[in-house]
Amino acid sequence: MLTRLEALADAISYYNQAHEPTSPAYRNRNPGNLRAFSLRHVHDEDGHRIFNSILDGYQALLYDIKIKASGNSHSKLKKLDPTLNDLMRTYGHSGVKVGDYIAKRIRKALGDETITGDTLLSFFMVI
Repeated sequence: MLTRLEALADAISYYNQAHEPTSPAYRNRNPGNLRAFSLRHVHDEDGHRIFNSILDGYQALLYDIKIKASGNSHSKLKKLDPTLNDLMRTYGHSGVKVGDYIAKRIRKALGDETITGDTLLSFFMVI
């Protein structure tokens, strides 16, 4: 069964073209285009982490979203009730168009027309 969190991660992965062989997300096995925040992390010349497998990268994306949604992240996500738009800003994507694009993918996946860029991240933590 697809969870809300997985639908969010899938939409981010799709946005980053993680299944397009010419994309950095594909080459780095990093569907979230997560950045390295430790010197221990292997990364490309742009600072994006490189994972051993797409599964490792996907699990890291799920974990990253959970940490950011919980407010325990070192990211710029400091609001009490962060939204999908706020999350996308932490990944370097500003503007409501990105959040709306991600929301559109999630609406299709979950069949829930209420999801927008202003949907609270806590919505995605419910199973």
